[in-house]
Amino acid sequence: MIRCFQVGRREVEVEIRKGGDGWLVGDREIGIEITGDRLLLSEGKRKRSAYAVHDGNWWWIWLDGIHFRLRRKPGIAAAGEGAHAGEAIIQAPMTGRILRVRVQAGDRVAPGSELLQMEAMKMVYTLSAPVAGTVQGFSCRAEEVVEADQVLGEIVPFKEDGK
Repeated sequence: MIRCFQVGRREVEVEIRKGGDGWLVGDREIGIEITGDRLLLSEGKRKRSAYAVHDGNWWWIWLDGIHFRLRRKPGIAAAGEGAHAGEAIIQAPMTGRILRVRVQAGDRVAPGSELLQMEAMKMVYTLSAPVAGTVQGFSCRAEEVVEADQVLGEIVPFKEDGK
């Protein structure tokens, strides 16, 4: 599975999959043991301790004296993580004001189709369709202020036959 994380202001895509006795992160096998907020990471004979704290949106991680702040990239909740199976939930990436909603319930969209524009931190952000499908609906309107991670709408992906 490919996960997209936001590390500070950078977005990083990481492929993570189960492999051997641990997890494959990219092409590196990493063993992970979790005890409370402590993580023991092992790669070959090298073992490292990290501490992680989750504050709702962000994970704060301390590893080898370095502090990282990361979160799963907002915008899409995968099925099983706040979405019903077969749906793509569109969330606000941050607190901001909706400028325009480009779609309505029943519209068919392709991956990358513009769904809406919002303004946050004096910048304009475009939220695009992550999958091809039918717009189920959007719960926001132009000029509305939305909170970070607020669900804005959902798309029901097309089945294999494109319907």
